[in-house]
Amino acid sequence: MLISIEISLYPLQDNHIEIIDEFIQSLSIYQDIKCEVGQMSTIISGDAEIIFRILKEETTKIFEKSSSVLNVKISNCCCENCLIENH
Repeated sequence: MLISIEISLYPLQDNHIEIIDEFIQSLSIYQDIKCEVGQMSTIISGDAEIIFRILKEETTKIFEKSSSVLNVKISNCCCENCLIENH
């Protein structure tokens, strides 16, 4: 099943920009998902099982480094453009 997830990370630390950049970079390295970075959120798209595995791994890493709030929206109906492209 193809899904899209919109993610906004809010680290509760002074170096929040660095933590957000690190999180986005960690998501961007995966070739089997599409990652679109916006001003306020990042959208990742692709196969649900792959995305949930990646999100669990990368969120765990960030939460171990920083107290944070992660706002997530999940959709299985906005995936017309979910085709994986080089990013």
